[in-house]
Amino acid sequence: MVRGRADHSRSRLVETSRIPVEASRSSAERLSLVLPGADASVEPNHWSFGREGRKPESIFDFVQDITAVTRDKPHQDARLDLEGTCIAVDKSALCNIDIKLMEASVLVSDRGVEEVLRPGEEAPRSVTSAVFVRLRSEVLTGDLKAGQPLRAAAIAERLRVSLTAVREALVRLLSDNFVTSVDQKGFRVSPVSLDDLIDVTETRIQIEGEALRRSMERGGAEWRERIAASHQRLSSIPQRQQDAPDRTNEAWSEAHERFHLTLLDACGSPWLLRFRSTLFVHSERYRRLSVKGREAAARDVAAEHDLIVQAVMAGDVNAATNALAAHYRRTVEIARAVL
Repeated sequence: MVRGRADHSRSRLVETSRIPVEASRSSAERLSLVLPGADASVEPNHWSFGREGRKPESIFDFVQDITAVTRDKPHQDARLDLEGTCIAVDKSALCNIDIKLMEASVLVSDRGVEEVLRPGEEAPRSVTSAVFVRLRSEVLTGDLKAGQPLRAAAIAERLRVSLTAVREALVRLLSDNFVTSVDQKGFRVSPVSLDDLIDVTETRIQIEGEALRRSMERGGAEWRERIAASHQRLSSIPQRQQDAPDRTNEAWSEAHERFHLTLLDACGSPWLLRFRSTLFVHSERYRRLSVKGREAAARDVAAEHDLIVQAVMAGDVNAATNALAAHYRRTVEIARAVL
């Protein structure tokens, strides 16, 4: 039906996979499209989302319109609607918007960006990637509990995406150890245990200790200035949600990882930083659990960060690596009560 309507129009169809469209909460740039073979962008003068004549002020505004279209419709029906109505008309050119990229943006847009994407991580450019980061976020925040079965059909229905996208995302989560798989029993959220936490923590101490040592040898004034800036920003953000004291403030969590990454990013070793990234995200799951421990309320995380920064600024490598190790081991001590 959609194709039929297009064929009867006086405009031509353009291959959508070559037209990049992105959404971002942090960018208020107006939407622009670049057609295949064209140098300049095409700015649409009309959008049809049941609000005739209304032009979105930003890409994120455009995503919100798509959300409104799809909210109460089964996924496949919504997809047809999108293919039929997400059309930008500029004089004689008809451009079908890249629907997959829009769907990916919608999956991310209803959770805070800080909760879904990690520092330096690009926004998902496919539905599979969007489902992956969405489910990873739900595992880390505890919305998906340790050992909980993950039924692909139920997830596809909840997120209104295809079964294929969910299955591919689950395979990626499996490779990153966020989920487990048993023959004939499907996927489950990976379990948590004290032994696993200790293993992750001690490995992290070795990897990050070496990265911090190298960063202190190689890093200059600009690196130390970035540490001071990231530390100041982290210190200005409340660690816990005001209306839910047993849950982490996602803005703090994002600033927390950025602070720890800044401490190490002058090490000069991409491999150390890759290992660090993997270990950090798994230890983050335990850190969030530790917030619910009895001793968590009395913990002065800011003071622990202060000690690390003071040692780094003083150029005392042993004091800095020891403070970093003590910081991580303190999480293990507190998490024992909830594991």
